[in-house]
Amino acid sequence: MADLHIKNVSLKKGREHVLKNVSLSINNGEIVSILATQKYELEILKNVVMGFQKIKFGKMFLGKEDITYFNSKKKAKLFEYISSDLKVKNQRSVKKALQKEIKKRIKDKPQQIKKV
Repeated sequence: MADLHIKNVSLKKGREHVLKNVSLSINNGEIVSILATQKYELEILKNVVMGFQKIKFGKMFLGKEDITYFNSKKKAKLFEYISSDLKVKNQRSVKKALQKEIKKRIKDKPQQIKKV
């Protein structure tokens, strides 16, 4: 699997920017947690990455392949995410909640886990 690069992604709802020039790179094998001040910001970014929300500005690459306009079925084969619905009380419990979810997924799909 290759690195994911999101470059200058912007999305408007009416006149308001809900994402503005978002750029992000995630290296192969990294586990990333993205925090935001508003839950809807995370949902919108997740929807863009997973192909549920179309964008008009910016690009997404997996390695050198442009995946900006891949549909959600095609992207679902490339990515996995943990929902933002994890119940946490503080910064320490965020780590514990993520570790618990990752262990659960490894148990459910051990054949798909590869060490990097």
